[in-house]
Amino acid sequence: MSRLPGRRRAGSAAEWLRRNAHVPVLLALSGYVLWTRTRGWQRFVRDGRVLYSSNDAWYHYRQVSYTVRHFPETMPFDPWTAFPTGVGVGQFGTIYDQTVALAALVAGAGSPDATTVGLVLLFAPAVLGTLTLVPAYLLGRHVAGRTAGVVAVAVLALTPGGFLQRTTVGFADHHAAEVLLQTTALLAVVLAVDAAERHDPTVARLRAGEFETFRRPLVTALLAGVAVGAYVLVWPPGVVFGLVLGGYYAVHLSASVVRGRDPEHVALVGGIAALAAVAVTLTGLSSAGLEPVAVSLFQPAAFALLAVGLAGTVGLARVLDARALSRWYFPVGLTGTAVTAAAVVRLVAPAQFALVRSSLVRVFGYTLYEGGGSVSETRRVAVDAIGAFLGQSYGLAVWMALAGIVVTAVGYYRDPRSRSWAPALVLWFVYALLSTLTQVRFDYYLAVPVAVLTGVAVAWVVRRSGLGAVRAPSDLGLVRAAGVVLLVMALVGPFVSAGPGGGLGLESAVVTAQTGPDEVADRQASFAWLRANTPQEGQYAAPERAPFPPYPTVSPTDDYDYPPGTYGVVAWWDSGHQLTELGRRIPVANPFQDGRETAAAFFLERSEAAATDRVTWDDERARYVVVEWSLAVPTVARYASPVQFANVTGGLAGLLRPVYLSSGPNREFAGYVKRQAHYESLRVRLFRYHGSARAPRPVVTDWADESIPTRSGRRVDRAVVGAGEAFVRRFESLAAAREYVRADGSAQVGGVDGIPSERVPALEHYRLVHASASRYDTETLSGRERGARMKTFERVPGATVRGRAPPNATVTASVRLSPPDGAAFTYRQRARAGPDGAFEMTLPYSTSGYDEWGVDEGYTNVSVRALAPYTFTARQPGRDGPVATRSVHVPEGRVVGADERPINVSVAPE
Repeated sequence: MSRLPGRRRAGSAAEWLRRNAHVPVLLALSGYVLWTRTRGWQRFVRDGRVLYSSNDAWYHYRQVSYTVRHFPETMPFDPWTAFPTGVGVGQFGTIYDQTVALAALVAGAGSPDATTVGLVLLFAPAVLGTLTLVPAYLLGRHVAGRTAGVVAVAVLALTPGGFLQRTTVGFADHHAAEVLLQTTALLAVVLAVDAAERHDPTVARLRAGEFETFRRPLVTALLAGVAVGAYVLVWPPGVVFGLVLGGYYAVHLSASVVRGRDPEHVALVGGIAALAAVAVTLTGLSSAGLEPVAVSLFQPAAFALLAVGLAGTVGLARVLDARALSRWYFPVGLTGTAVTAAAVVRLVAPAQFALVRSSLVRVFGYTLYEGGGSVSETRRVAVDAIGAFLGQSYGLAVWMALAGIVVTAVGYYRDPRSRSWAPALVLWFVYALLSTLTQVRFDYYLAVPVAVLTGVAVAWVVRRSGLGAVRAPSDLGLVRAAGVVLLVMALVGPFVSAGPGGGLGLESAVVTAQTGPDEVADRQASFAWLRANTPQEGQYAAPERAPFPPYPTVSPTDDYDYPPGTYGVVAWWDSGHQLTELGRRIPVANPFQDGRETAAAFFLERSEAAATDRVTWDDERARYVVVEWSLAVPTVARYASPVQFANVTGGLAGLLRPVYLSSGPNREFAGYVKRQAHYESLRVRLFRYHGSARAPRPVVTDWADESIPTRSGRRVDRAVVGAGEAFVRRFESLAAAREYVRADGSAQVGGVDGIPSERVPALEHYRLVHASASRYDTETLSGRERGARMKTFERVPGATVRGRAPPNATVTASVRLSPPDGAAFTYRQRARAGPDGAFEMTLPYSTSGYDEWGVDEGYTNVSVRALAPYTFTARQPGRDGPVATRSVHVPEGRVVGADERPINVSVAPE
């Protein structure tokens, strides 16, 4: 008898272990998720500065930094971007930024420094991504048991797709918070509807004093509304999630009514949740308009309409009962009401209808969506690439998820009441799938419904195969054991890949082993130079003025009135937020897509005057230009981006001629021949020529035109060159080169190595002031090309030179200049003297007086300096060699406009 308590203890211990065996599995998976997402965090800290791997993360850093200074307030309007108007913060400055700011304040004991703020934001996506496992497990467990919850967590831990990317350190955008809160919101709504089905709360029972039936449904409904509202406060465009909820209620209420049940209990709970969401979104109101991208009246109005619609469903059911009509009219009536309401809105408020329609098309319009332009993450997935895309992210899990939809639908058809969650889960999957196919970035949303539905499918297999009844390994048997192995291999196998050392590993671990900051690591030094060596905002040419504060509190406006001495910086839009935070200068264009048309037109202009007009707004103007190699060298996608936003004759084909190798069946792409329009664009005249004139040379690119069949059966004309043929030909004179081009018919003077077909004139008001130490190295048609990755130019009034030369002579001014890295170059400009010998030119480079006009005086600490004075040379037609030469210094004060007196030069024979 003394052994019986021991047996009971042993039995209870075994039972406890069986009930909680999933806990160590969940802890291990959670640890793996956190480890894969944080393992490379040290690579994001460079010289004490925290860097990020996404553009928008830099703006979140700005918002968090502001909120740390003004907690809990967020920045309502930002004049430090989108020069010269400033911009409303839209979907930034939300509770995500407030939460991170609060964490930074706690970590920094109330006064965090910039590094503490940066580190807290750095780790935020990894922490939030790991926390997403909690609602994902709870949702899976609620709909299909513990097995489904564990499988859902496993799929989320293993997937190498968008969910992994957006929840890894460095990608400090709000996406991780979106997934966490959307999953929590759906879980809360499903639990609220389940509580309504279990307790059947109605107004009549409330009046009868049956308050106990309301307690759980009311609490879960309020929590659901808070969760939905919190999700929308993190990402205001997420209000479209209300369509999923509306569709869920419509399907489930229709199923209930058709089967003879009253819809009041579910409609009541859904209405309470919707009204709670209204209250929550009103707390974050930042605009009194109807703006889907900001927390405005649009979001609470949408949820208020949802509540009204749910109340209307009860009225519709009452009407059908009163008139003894078929209950099948209920779904018909709902559909008709929705269509009628949309038609009325289109007639009464066409602008608002168009706004809503465009928002919906952008989120899940797919074939109606025209693509994301130069923003790669907003492009849609091609129809023929859908299978490969989903397979790469989810392996066989996506097919298991589809099987889970079938299991879910069949179960719901048999018993809608006990499986009230089914329409929500299926509609959630469809919504996430359409969103992902429309904009590839939404893949991070798709991960959770795929994971949960995979759990549903696996749980069904476990139940049907009897695995759920197994209490010990000895109970498995050979067949069941083999089934378990195959199931695990099907889930895990597609996520195994080769690591850098050649061994096998989980792909999520392999991917994160190589994470680090993106191009910002190369931009950092250039932006640091800009910050230290150009006048602070508000002090250009006026150092006595107070600097423009970096985190001002400004009321929203359509056009901010900048103080004197404030200026803009032209760079391509994807570096705008980094320019604001690292360079502490105001960009014209930014990742919000503000100013992209202006920047595109500026970089593609062929006229210096027209380009300058693009970035001049009365007294407000851009003073500096930052050009990256990838914007000026046509080997990467960024080169083509500006063409989408500016009027360029012939589009990209007007700038470049692609050339293919004639050998081989696929006509391998070899490179580009650059057309004259390429060389005349301001981006190339700045980056490659540094503003200098460039003359053609007797070099010819030669190819053959061939008509090549395509897969569709059409034929296209392509420029091809044989592997052993002479693609670049050199001649004794330019005249001989032009004659060859005329006779050949498929050739061009220049087109490689920076050689134009016609002379490119010099720029008069832009000069190189800094070149980065980091280099680019790329392959071109004529060989490898190397140089500084990023170059900074200053817009200056220029020094006016007036002089005398022999009548009708061509006067050339040239100066040798060198950046700190020693890559010296020559700036040349020429002018034609008149019949009286007078000439005039404007020179952007100085040769002396650099230290007299630096940052302390409100100008630039120029790092590109002259090696000698200007040399002025005069040549006359018909005469060999120069007729006169003079050396002249051009002071820095004359170039920057501090001294507007002209420089007089005589270039005449003595």
